[in-house]
Amino acid sequence: MVRDWSSSAQRNVRLAFWGLFGFNILLIIALNLFRTALPEGLMRTAGVFVTIQYIPKLFWVVFLLIDDALRLFRWLFSLVTREAVPDSTTVKKEGISRLDFLVKSGFGLALGSLMAGTYGIAKGAHHYQIKRINLP
Repeated sequence: MVRDWSSSAQRNVRLAFWGLFGFNILLIIALNLFRTALPEGLMRTAGVFVTIQYIPKLFWVVFLLIDDALRLFRWLFSLVTREAVPDSTTVKKEGISRLDFLVKSGFGLALGSLMAGTYGIAKGAHHYQIKRINLP
């Protein structure tokens, strides 16, 4: 996804990814070690914080597995027929290849579900109306 970015931008993305991953691991370890000492509300909030990050990744993994399966079948086909099947990442054409589109579509779906979940937690908790109706 970030192949075309500058090396400093790639390094920043890599640091942010692994930093967040390390923070989540430390948070999970701390929550398990101090389970009885921490208030229930803090435990629940930290659990939701970790969960909301990993649920969208499950959507993206489906698209990545499809991409990997298609590449495997292409590779096996090239072994059987002794013909070189061009890889979509090495052939430069105008536009985007189908496999790249598939991966980026999965990323968009994961990002959309992350944003919808974040909006639901942040704004949805206070976005309701109370209607008083007298029942007979």
